[in-house]
Amino acid sequence: MQRLLVAVVLSAVLGTAHAGVYKWVDADGNITYSDRPQPGAEIWLSAYGNGMQGLAVAHSDAAGRFVLRDVGDGHNVGARKPGLAPSPTFDVRGRANYSQELELVLQGTGSGVRVRVVDSAGRPAEGARVRVQHVDRDYRVEGYPATTPMQRPIPYTLVCDAEGRCEASSVTPGEVEVVVSQVGLAPWKTTFELLPGRTQSLEVQLDAGVVVHGVVRSGEGTPVEGAYVLVNRLADLESRSAQSAADGSYRVVGIAAGDFEIRAGRRNGGRVEVTLSGTSGEAIEWDPVLDEGRVLRGRLIDEQGRGLSGWMVNATAGGRGWDRPSTFWGQTFSDASGEFRIVNCPDEPLRVSVIESRSRFVFPEAEFEGLRVEQGTHELRILDAWRASASIAGRLLAADGRAAVAEVRLRPANQERGASRWTDA
Repeated sequence: MQRLLVAVVLSAVLGTAHAGVYKWVDADGNITYSDRPQPGAEIWLSAYGNGMQGLAVAHSDAAGRFVLRDVGDGHNVGARKPGLAPSPTFDVRGRANYSQELELVLQGTGSGVRVRVVDSAGRPAEGARVRVQHVDRDYRVEGYPATTPMQRPIPYTLVCDAEGRCEASSVTPGEVEVVVSQVGLAPWKTTFELLPGRTQSLEVQLDAGVVVHGVVRSGEGTPVEGAYVLVNRLADLESRSAQSAADGSYRVVGIAAGDFEIRAGRRNGGRVEVTLSGTSGEAIEWDPVLDEGRVLRGRLIDEQGRGLSGWMVNATAGGRGWDRPSTFWGQTFSDASGEFRIVNCPDEPLRVSVIESRSRFVFPEAEFEGLRVEQGTHELRILDAWRASASIAGRLLAADGRAAVAEVRLRPANQERGASRWTDA
């Protein structure tokens, strides 16, 4: 995937009440107005495509301004400063040689969370990760028009020091969630109300949690190598996972006690999900059998009947488009003879779209409606006339006639997939 590089020019200020006047409320509830910018604010940039993780990459200068250069598209950016509530975050959008200017408004008096973590033996949990996140549904923002597109305030992802301590010093008051995780131990989570101008201290002791182990097998009873076994969402602090070895064996440690959902699967190779329950220190044996369910089978051929190898095949069911999204999506690639199979299909008609993967085009060459699993192997013929042979070029102008930098989305009529491109400067 191409990474687009842009420059972002920003300023950090206190929460606006009116244009040019900045308003904030101190710990005693007193309202203060100021037209001063905020120097020394920490500028946070998210990871690519992940608004929950990121790093502080700069600080605002005496005028409250700074520049981030060569920022890839697909990031979020925000500002925070100890004692003040952080700004909301904004998507970075653009392409090469494009500059985006944002005003990051710090939202008045903030709060803090101070955490100390120890392991099951009471020893400091050095390296434990702590996420502090504002989760209040009634999140109100000052200083921006109601129609301004923005995200929730910056979450903290902290790493405990040698004494097991860490601190978040710029947190939005209200309902806050704290999650603590350490390798090999069960995660810990709590939610509480955080008052403006106050710092909440937490003492957390992690326990061993539950262990789940076993052997992953196929429907035929064969051990499956490389299958995933996952509790909670992948890459989340509360997730625990393992991958099966050559003999199908796996072991997942540090699962939070109580009821939990655990699933096993392999890409286009079947899956299974169950709910288990355990207490801390308990070991549970679970031997998942990957169920492929209903399998859609087919073969892609050209006009001469020759198999088409390496083509992307997507199967969807249900609605199409943003207003009626699909209820099922499966993807695979045709093999050397053009054959393909998509597992765990629903008992309803499927739409199958195919894309010539070796090309740089993202529009499907063809889309077939109404395919059903029980109809047997489907032979899908791709005519030469359907294959990508054209391109679209144009120039986008603003109302004043100047070149406009914007995202252009193209989608063929009556098809669900399309392409997105950014105009140049």
